[in-house]
Amino acid sequence: MLRSIYYFQIVSGNCKKVLRSSTKGDILSPGYPASYAPNLHCSWTVITPAGSQIILQFFDFLVEKDVECASDVVKVYDGPNNNTNMIGKYCGRFNPFVLKSSGNSLFILFKTDYSTSFRGFRATYTAININTASECTFIEKPISS
Repeated sequence: MLRSIYYFQIVSGNCKKVLRSSTKGDILSPGYPASYAPNLHCSWTVITPAGSQIILQFFDFLVEKDVECASDVVKVYDGPNNNTNMIGKYCGRFNPFVLKSSGNSLFILFKTDYSTSFRGFRATYTAININTASECTFIEKPISS
């Protein structure tokens, strides 16, 4: 099984990564576990083999929190770009949580503003075969703390 770690080491600006064909990998916010930089616009497009779904598990999540998640935010989309259905929009602190795609691609967007920074997030993705995936797969909704 292939496993990769994807992260960006940049001061600020844009970062973009397309992850293809790997069935498992890690996604880290820039600089994790140190604080991320201001004014980031990062994206990860995860594309796994045809006939698979993606399990995305966040193990550590701490970004700036505000009511509308307008300052720093992670958005996860059910498809290869941000023109697909949004699974969720997350900011603040969350206990570990799991998300699942309906197909073989996910798009993750991480945007930060100019002010407060935290350690960000650490997540893993795993491709599972749609035909053998359990109908009882437990998907935990994030609970803000």
